[in-house]
Amino acid sequence: MRILKENFIANYNKNKAPFGVYLHPAWFYNTKGEPDPLAIKLLSEFFTFLKGYPNVVFENYSGIINWVKNP
Repeated sequence: MRILKENFIANYNKNKAPFGVYLHPAWFYNTKGEPDPLAIKLLSEFFTFLKGYPNVVFENYSGIINWVKNP
């Protein structure tokens, strides 16, 4: 999670461009195909961390395209 936080902070402090968080469902399952509670907890903590910054929103692709067209 440290890398996600560092990358976000660098992006946030420099250019305010959309910061993509691209996830694959397989990252949230263990080798037995069961949900991995630690991975889910870390992602939840990262999203909570992001919500602590002003002007941070969670958006889908359509919303990002609309924002780029009219910031």
